[in-house]
Amino acid sequence: MNIISLLFGKPYRANRLFLFIYWFVIAFYFVGFVMMISLIVMTGEWLFIIPLVIFPLLFRIVYKLNTFIYQSISNQKDHSPLKKKWIMIGSAFVILMITFPILVFIFSDNVVTNVSNTNVNGEIELSIGSVKGIYEIEAFQLEESINDVALLPYEAFVREGSFLLFLEHNGEMIWSEEVSGNHSGEMAIELREGTYRIKLESKEAKGIVINLSLN
Repeated sequence: MNIISLLFGKPYRANRLFLFIYWFVIAFYFVGFVMMISLIVMTGEWLFIIPLVIFPLLFRIVYKLNTFIYQSISNQKDHSPLKKKWIMIGSAFVILMITFPILVFIFSDNVVTNVSNTNVNGEIELSIGSVKGIYEIEAFQLEESINDVALLPYEAFVREGSFLLFLEHNGEMIWSEEVSGNHSGEMAIELREGTYRIKLESKEAKGIVINLSLN
C-alpha cells in the first residue's frame, strides 16, 4: 500500500467523476502542504500543521461515505438517472467543501514572517520580517487587583509601513499607540485582576523591532 492510499484510502475507480475528484483533491492537498510547511518555517506557528493532519482523515471519511451511497443507489432496481445525478453532484460538493480549511489557512489575511521573540526575565526582544494582520507579542495574568499603575517602557522601530501597538485587558483594548519609524514611550496600565495581552496590528509593515520591559 503506497503512502497516498494509506492517508486517503483507495480511489473508487468504477466512476470517472469520483476518480477525478480523488486525484484533484489530493493534488490540491500536496500544493497546500508545501505552502503550509513554508508558512511554518517562516512564522514558527506550528498550529498551521493542524489542518494538514486532519484533512486526510476528513477526506477519507467523506469520500468513503459518498461512494457507499452511490454504490447503494446503483445496485437498486430503480436506476433513475436524475437520482444518480443529484447524488453525484452532492458528493462532489461535499468533498470539495472539505478543502475549505486549507484555503482559509493558505490565503489568510493574518501572515507574519521571520519572527524572533524572546523573553528573558521580563525583558522582551522582538523582531519581525513582515506582518500583515495581528501578532500577539506577550500575555501575562494578574491573580488579584493592585491599587497601583505600572509604566512599561518600550522602544519600537519599523523600516517600512506602520503598525498599531496595543494592550488588551480581558479582551478589551485599554492602551494603543501608532508606530512609524523610530518610537519610544511607556504603556501606562492600572493593575487589575485578569489577563493582559500585548499585540501589534498592521495592514502591512516590514522590518519591525520592539524592545519591551515588563519589570
